[in-house]
Amino acid sequence: MFKHLIFAFVFFISPTLTMAQVSSFSINENIINKKYNEVCFPSTHNSFNYLIGPKQFIYPNQRYDIPQQLKDGIRGFMIDIHSYNGLNIAKRKQKEVDVFHQFALLGYEPLGAILNYFFDFLEQHPSEIISIIFDCTVEDSEKVISIFEKHPIYKYLFHKNTDAEWPSIAKMQTQNQRLVVFTHCNSQSDWYLNQDQFCFENDYNNHSAADYQCNIIRGDTSKSVFIMNHFLYHFLNRKRVNANTNEYASLMSHANYCQKKTGHIPNFLTVDWYDKGALFRVVNELNSR
Repeated sequence: MFKHLIFAFVFFISPTLTMAQVSSFSINENIINKKYNEVCFPSTHNSFNYLIGPKQFIYPNQRYDIPQQLKDGIRGFMIDIHSYNGLNIAKRKQKEVDVFHQFALLGYEPLGAILNYFFDFLEQHPSEIISIIFDCTVEDSEKVISIFEKHPIYKYLFHKNTDAEWPSIAKMQTQNQRLVVFTHCNSQSDWYLNQDQFCFENDYNNHSAADYQCNIIRGDTSKSVFIMNHFLYHFLNRKRVNANTNEYASLMSHANYCQKKTGHIPNFLTVDWYDKGALFRVVNELNSR
């Protein structure tokens, strides 16, 4: 296993000549009066699992850490959280929750530290909207709720009335409720929103572009928020295959197909290696329609 980890690490730090994207995303006149679930947000899969930043995770899904992603225009973040990391649990506080994907051995951070990144950005950018989608094994949602309620980021949380329509982006700005949080874990909170109640999601287990069939695996199209997965699994060449599948033709074709099939704009267009390809261009075009 360690031989594979070392190989993967060397592979991912290898230099590349592929050009980064030049466009970005921000709230503009095309979307400010649209409802939250009528907007497409550029999003990242395993957002915390990065190559360049303080931690430098061994097997990354993204090139840059969360602060850089926010700066570049990413507004939707898929994050895995766990209440047991299997490493130094004897030293951890009982209510602590960690962020990592599958194996803490590959690197982890406390959830509270991750929230600091989002809080700093929201403080400095009073018009921007951020969404977090937690994939979790934390059976006790109160652990997560407690961390948020004790963190200064709590003042930015969006509280949703179950039966009410989603507000416009402008209203969310006015009310300063600019952080939306979804979770796979069971939760009945008015801000820690149960994903099954509000969202539907297409298949993420894709290994080639031919697998992009937009098959819905979570929820159904009666839900109001569409999480669209557009990334490929590949053990050795994750960066290369995702740089290719993020190109305009592939990404726009998949987004158009999913929108036609589901009758819903992709609200979170979610990719790996977001800085390669045409993510922001596709998102901006979808929002300009």
